[in-house]
This record gives sequence, structure tokens and C-alpha cells, in this order.
Amino acid sequence: QGDPLDVSVLLWTRAVPINGVPDQDVPVCVSFKIFSNSKLTGKPLDTGEGFTTYDVDFTVKFEATNLKPDTKYWYQFADCTNAKIVSPVGATRTLSAPNSTHNRLC
Repeated sequence: QGDPLDVSVLLWTRAVPINGVPDQDVPVCVSFKIFSNSKLTGKPLDTGEGFTTYDVDFTVKFEATNLKPDTKYWYQFADCTNAKIVSPVGATRTLSAPNSTHNRLC
């Protein structure tokens, strides 16, 4: 993950096809879900899906939105065509709100 804001985070992954040598002509569909708990239970706070291809080294980025400032979240990527193929669970955190006392220097 990277580039956190106070209400969103940018999630990215590399999704190389698992069938051996990747076919340069076939895009790969990746989905994500982000949760407020490490067990990934309940309704996801945000979800999305997108395609990635050989020309970008099978990397894909998503912006998870509608999050709360200074909060820890857990996310997971999956293959859109086979939901049983998932990534390890990742964790991220949003930044403090711009007017937060955490952002003030002494």
C-alpha cells in the first residue's frame, strides 16, 4: 500500500497469472476489499476491480475511499474470475485529519 490520505489509501499489487509464463495479450482482472477488522468479516468498507496487463508488469492500483482518519484497515486482493485465489491479508492506516492535534508541531 502507499500514499495514504486521511479518508483514503492507495492500494497496489502485482498480479502475475499463475498458469506459468504470462500471456502478453491477456489482461488479468483483480479485485480488492477493505475492512475495519483483521478477520475481514462483515460488509467491506470499499471494493473495486480492475484489469492489469503485461505492459505495466501486471501491477494494478486502487484507491480505497470513505475511510476514517487515523484508523487501521485490512485489505485483500483476489482474482475476479476465481474468488478462491486471494492474496495474503494486508494492513494499512489512514493519516490523521488535517486539523488533528497529531499534525501540530511543538
